[in-house]
Amino acid sequence: MVDSVYDVIKEKVTVKSGFKPVQLNINAEKREQLKHPYIPYKLAEIIVNNRKTNGNYATIDDKKTLPLMKAEIYSKIKPYLKVE
Repeated sequence: MVDSVYDVIKEKVTVKSGFKPVQLNINAEKREQLKHPYIPYKLAEIIVNNRKTNGNYATIDDKKTLPLMKAEIYSKIKPYLKVE
């Protein structure tokens, strides 16, 4: 019988409850600092340029209407962003 990957590694893995991802402040970060697997280079550039043009974001949801911000991308990156 073939063991599942989980069965093979379960004794070596620890999962902490309450994990909170590192969040990027979209009102302070430069384009280079918005590096994230879910944030393409061009989208990071749009986030920063829009902030420079229109002022700071009041909420994370303010980004929903940006060019290239599809609902699928937004739902993936929202937990990794914050507004301060």
